[in-house]
Amino acid sequence: MHEEPSSKKILGGALPSSEISRRNNAEKIKAYCRLIINGKFLCKTRKALVKWPNFEIDLMEQFQVHLFTMPSSIQLELVIGTFKEYVVDVINVEVPGQYVKALTSAS
Repeated sequence: MHEEPSSKKILGGALPSSEISRRNNAEKIKAYCRLIINGKFLCKTRKALVKWPNFEIDLMEQFQVHLFTMPSSIQLELVIGTFKEYVVDVINVEVPGQYVKALTSAS
């Protein structure tokens, strides 16, 4: 069940107007992820609104990338902001197949 942030009570009383304003501002924040491979920006997701009270975003997107050589690093940057953007976090992603020992043959 979704409740408006301004309708929540604290200890039986109404929330202060500063807290109501803070919660309403938090719900207006937009965020997205950028895909960085080998230190180069490739693409980004759509912007999504941050959800109150857990500050989560649902992106539900996949990146499809075709590479000719094995990348040395893959990163996802979480970015917030509309006019001025801030990198909130950088997530290092394990390169798929980096630790696989496979036999190949060329004839």
